[in-house]
Amino acid sequence: MKKTLVFLLSLAIIPTSLKAQFKILNDGNAILGTGSYSLLYGVQMDKKLEVNSFTSGLYDNIGLQSTAIITNTSPTKMAIGVLGIGGNGLSGKNFGVFGYLAGNKNGAGVFGTTWSDLNISVPGYYAAFFYGHAYVTHNIHAAAFLTTSDIRLKENIVEVSQTEDNISFLDKILSIDVLEYNYKDRTTDYYPELSHGVSLSEDDAMKASVLKSDKRHYGVSAQDLQKLFPNLVEEEQDGYLSVNYVEMVPVLLRSIQELKQEIDELKEELNELKDPEMARNSPEKVSTTLLKKASRNGNKLYQNAPNPSNEQTVIRFQLTDNIKEATICFFDLQGKMLKKIPVTSSQDRIIVNTYELGSGLFLYSLIVNGQEIDTKKMVILK
Repeated sequence: MKKTLVFLLSLAIIPTSLKAQFKILNDGNAILGTGSYSLLYGVQMDKKLEVNSFTSGLYDNIGLQSTAIITNTSPTKMAIGVLGIGGNGLSGKNFGVFGYLAGNKNGAGVFGTTWSDLNISVPGYYAAFFYGHAYVTHNIHAAAFLTTSDIRLKENIVEVSQTEDNISFLDKILSIDVLEYNYKDRTTDYYPELSHGVSLSEDDAMKASVLKSDKRHYGVSAQDLQKLFPNLVEEEQDGYLSVNYVEMVPVLLRSIQELKQEIDELKEELNELKDPEMARNSPEKVSTTLLKKASRNGNKLYQNAPNPSNEQTVIRFQLTDNIKEATICFFDLQGKMLKKIPVTSSQDRIIVNTYELGSGLFLYSLIVNGQEIDTKKMVILK
């Protein structure tokens, strides 16, 4: 009982502006404040807490429940469930709110969510866990930033090799402008009273000044990126657009792979053309190389999706208008042709029923004017 009383008295010193009146009731609860500002506290050490007749079989051990809900719609009212202020203690030992996860069971020292349902299980042992969106106005410091990427947690997987509009990732990335800029002053977003001509207190003015910065930043326009990679852009609750720069890394990786493929093809062609023995003894091969290069220019073959597939798969391609004949041919690993589908420049894709080929690993090639443009692998499952 002595520990309980000390804890309750410590609560009484926080809301000094509430015209504080502290009264312990017969049932062990306490009332802090008077009139419309009164708060009801119930604290029973290591036992169930009951506040405002709050009882539930779900919550058997609650140290303190604090609820602040205002029905008055006046803009001068604030609702703060827990207000913690810490200062002037030992250096490095000042905490507004302190959370500690005891024991060896999963949970969090500090838990935050925008949902009222507390029946949520934390899948791990964390100092802090947020179930929902979290927003930070300034820098976040960490030894590493990890993004969940385990293949066991993914479905509807396709290999990224082309986009719906048949524009390569490399071409899209090269069309995005890299910008250098300053952020605009958004002080009024966090202190709306400034827009009504109300001056900030000295303390608030100092905090507001942190929102202003002359630091230069590098990035892209979310509006421009949204046209090319809409999944990398998200509209926030305030209507502004944000960019998922973390997921831009795989897009850049795919662009590098496309660039490497183009470089390898050019190197191979250049080496053939520069070979003096080939030019002297096999002029027809040089001509074939030049013809192949000319045929490939503007004509592209993309990876099928989905891959692997078990029913149907889509193969996308790009053809120039001046082609005479084009086909997509399917081969087994021994080089035997299994299927041949004519295509035209008015098409950009074909749908293949995979049961016509069987199961296993196959090759398919785009042939334009008798020249092989590209060959890719596809996997068919039963």
